[in-house]
Amino acid sequence: EEIPVQLAARKAQYFNAFTENYVIVGADTIVTFKDQVLGKPKNEAEAHAYLSMLSGQTHRVISGCSIISAGQSSDFIDITEVKFKELGRQAIEHYIKHYQPFDKAGAYAIQEWIGLIGVEWIKGSYVNVVGLPVHKVYEELLKLG
Repeated sequence: EEIPVQLAARKAQYFNAFTENYVIVGADTIVTFKDQVLGKPKNEAEAHAYLSMLSGQTHRVISGCSIISAGQSSDFIDITEVKFKELGRQAIEHYIKHYQPFDKAGAYAIQEWIGLIGVEWIKGSYVNVVGLPVHKVYEELLKLG
């Protein structure tokens, strides 16, 4: 749970060094399954392995955010549980061939075809799984004024 918020804070701090009077939002999202972090797959074999691992299982999507505004900062996480249906070999291969799983943590994007046919349920925020818990960012921005 600490990894994405640390990465988000580094991103926000990096850009904050070059700007003044701006609101900086850094964010990073990871997928975890049984205490294993599933990053962005390096190749088709790794994407296939990730999706096969997630098939029929529940995993967590954890987004870390860091907001810097007028000398104030706020770091937070949002966690969503996602349960995939059983994904057949053909469905996994179709997704890998026709979509770009290589720039996505866990090798999938919930808003794409695989999310439409493969997700059984989610517990938590859909937009968090997409990549940014906008509702929480908004709440934190209100707190920072």
